[in-house]
Amino acid sequence: MSDLLNTARPLIEANAYANHTGVVVRDIQPDFAECTLEVTPETMNPFGSVHGGAFFTLADVAAGMAARTDGRGYVTQQASVQFLRAAKQGTITARARVLHRGGTVCLIEVRITDEADKLLFLSTFNFYCVRR
Repeated sequence: MSDLLNTARPLIEANAYANHTGVVVRDIQPDFAECTLEVTPETMNPFGSVHGGAFFTLADVAAGMAARTDGRGYVTQQASVQFLRAAKQGTITARARVLHRGGTVCLIEVRITDEADKLLFLSTFNFYCVRR
């Protein structure tokens, strides 16, 4: 387990919504985070594929964890998302990478893939620094 993942453990445990939805933080490195979500009946939309809100939650958690690797506190300011493919089973994985870090805003790209590494979802997030 990485030092950053150990350091972030209290924040991860305090994120009640992410924990309620089943998002698991797997890895945190400088400017990077990886989170997973198991596809279950509770994550599905009426058409039998993962709900867009589940994709967004997974991406938002991964982006937030990547932003916070500099030790500061951030909140989501803006997001742009592209739903590319449906997921119907297995585990989906979000990998978030910081593209730019400014004094108050952090830009992050998140890619969500399936178990075959097919790209399902692509997004960019702006996070605003609320705690230095």
